[in-house]
Amino acid sequence: ESAGAEDDVVPTYGLDKEIAAAMAAKQDPKLEAEVCNWVGVITGTPKPAEVSTQEWLKSGVVLCQLANKLRAGAVKKVNTGKLAFMQMENIGNFLAACRDLGVGESNLFSTVDLYEGKNMVQVVLALYSLGGAVQVSE
Repeated sequence: ESAGAEDDVVPTYGLDKEIAAAMAAKQDPKLEAEVCNWVGVITGTPKPAEVSTQEWLKSGVVLCQLANKLRAGAVKKVNTGKLAFMQMENIGNFLAACRDLGVGESNLFSTVDLYEGKNMVQVVLALYSLGGAVQVSE
């Protein structure tokens, strides 16, 4: 007999459960859709309806395209490989570009927040902050 997907979910307890509940409560589908639309318009790579934001951005390629559209050469090397370390390097390069574009450290996310889907709320907020920082600098 095969185990269902729900069997793969690790139960959360105590503080982890409280944090997960607080993060789920902070999720704003309208803001996420707005941010994804903005990224899609700028990069020319719209988010496919059938994939999650995390799946769409996980490789870091779209994020690097975004940074390079906002400032030519912001990310010098974009890895298109499927290896985890290459994708995480892309995310790290994007985060460095965000810092250069004026996004404050407190508004950024960590690589695992996106790569492992640990804190997509922060990923969306960072992209929103990037949009604001770019508007201010124009």
